Amino acid sequence: VAISRMPLAPYRSSYRPGSRLLEYLLPIYATFPLALVCGTMLTSLVMEKESKLSRGLVMMGMPVWVHFLSWWIVYAALLTLAATVMTVAYAGNGFFPNSDYFLLWCTLELAALAIMAFNFWLSALLKSKSAAQPIGFFVPMIFMGAYAGIISIEPASTGLLTGLCIFPHIAAPAGVPLFIEAESPGGGLGR
Repeated sequence: VAISRMPLAPYRSSYRPGSRLLEYLLPIYATFPLALVCGTMLTSLVMEKESKLSRGLVMMGMPVWVHFLSWWIVYAALLTLAATVMTVAYAGNGFFPNSDYFLLWCTLELAALAIMAFNFWLSALLKSKSAAQPIGFFVPMIFMGAYAGIISIEPASTGLLTGLCIFPHIAAPAGVPLFIEAESPGGGLGR
């Protein structure tokens, strides 16, 4: 048995500032865990509306705002935890070494709150749980696919992306490339 060194140095990471693949995939990967909560949240809200539980609680004297505040607190805590875990994962893996990680956390947290508000709005439009489950799953996929399609067309992407940032599933991944662009020349965002 003969043992010799490999002819190439070990491959450590594909992360390099200025990578076009990184500009496409990292924003989607950064915000996808936030969008995964959409299906569960939307189904829970619509199922509660369908069973008229909130109407019964209002008849017993609970204000409507307290009911929605309880949902807001539950999902805000869940999404804050998700944003924190993602920020720690980026810091631990050496992504964005010159940027302020608190600023990255704030970006992900605001994206999470916007996605949560969008789900509250969407739950008001839906009537049945059977409609809420596929919509809660496919709406984030469609919007993230639209984001990927928009950034792949170079000349028209800026104006179209800015116009479609009214949807949080497109605006959330649109904020992460700012960190990538700031890292490209060796600088950073927020430091």
